[in-house]
Amino acid sequence: MANYITNISADTFLNAIIPNFPDIQKSVIDVRTPDEYMNGHIKGSFNIDLMNPDFEAEFNKLDKDRVWYVISNKNTRGTIAKMIMDEMRFKTVHDIIGGYNEWKVELEKGL
Repeated sequence: MANYITNISADTFLNAIIPNFPDIQKSVIDVRTPDEYMNGHIKGSFNIDLMNPDFEAEFNKLDKDRVWYVISNKNTRGTIAKMIMDEMRFKTVHDIIGGYNEWKVELEKGL
């Protein structure tokens, strides 16, 4: 079981985490489809499609000791990805609650 699996709000990630850790976006795994990802994503994030049959194989390539953030559209796939990562023994995983939809809202508030 993972040591630290939790949810984090899009607001907290955008306004508290990113300003203090500028390269943190490289730790964001977007689990939406490639089309959804191409239509908008967190700058610096990368895409591993939860619907792809090779999803777990892709996750096995990642460092399980690193801090990761997962994001989907609303939250469902992010929660599923987080549970899978827990079973795969990732140590620290944060699910960005509200997903990319909430991320866009928070981003627009700051404009």
